[in-house]
Amino acid sequence: MLDLPTILKQADAASPGPWQQSLHSVERDYVFDPDSDPVAVATTRRGNANPFRRNEANAEFIAASRTNVPMLVAALQEAQVKLSRIETDMCTCNRGLVGMCIAHDKNSLLARILKEE
Repeated sequence: MLDLPTILKQADAASPGPWQQSLHSVERDYVFDPDSDPVAVATTRRGNANPFRRNEANAEFIAASRTNVPMLVAALQEAQVKLSRIETDMCTCNRGLVGMCIAHDKNSLLARILKEE
């Protein structure tokens, strides 16, 4: 399982974002933090003409990851909270409570959880 607190700690320790991609040289693509040191956060080396697009895509991916990783961790944490609510509702239902159990009506349960966003 992913260690989400560690991933967030790593993101917080990195240069603040958003990072940007820059094509400063014929040989390399650079990823940098425009609000920090002008030193590159990462570089990708260009090869012959065919890998050029892949290296450019790698630099773009690295630059976007500075913003995307914390957002993905937050979305995953939110999904885990919602899943926990579903599991709690199912557990409560399975304990033998009498009456209409909302957990048996999947559409109602999903609608209720989505309204809580």
